[in-house]
Amino acid sequence: MIEGTEARAAAARDARAMMRGVLSRMRVRPREYDECYQAAMLGVVVALDRFDGSDGLKFETYARHWVKKLVVECHRYRQAITLPESSFYKRSG
Repeated sequence: MIEGTEARAAAARDARAMMRGVLSRMRVRPREYDECYQAAMLGVVVALDRFDGSDGLKFETYARHWVKKLVVECHRYRQAITLPESSFYKRSG
């Protein structure tokens, strides 16, 4: 988990290019872009909460999984994404 407000903000800022790349590779339509971008940002937030750098994985690599997962859900269902109450999404720690 990335701790500290400034560190989390910096990681989220750095992930923006990756998010835009994922959205362009998934060919998100312009009218769906804003919703899918929000889903991508939610994926970054989930990744920030769950990231554990002890395995040597870069944050961006870890975050890409969550971004893709939530963008696919947004793109597939074309509706607002809400996080379920399952422990799968809950914060570790």
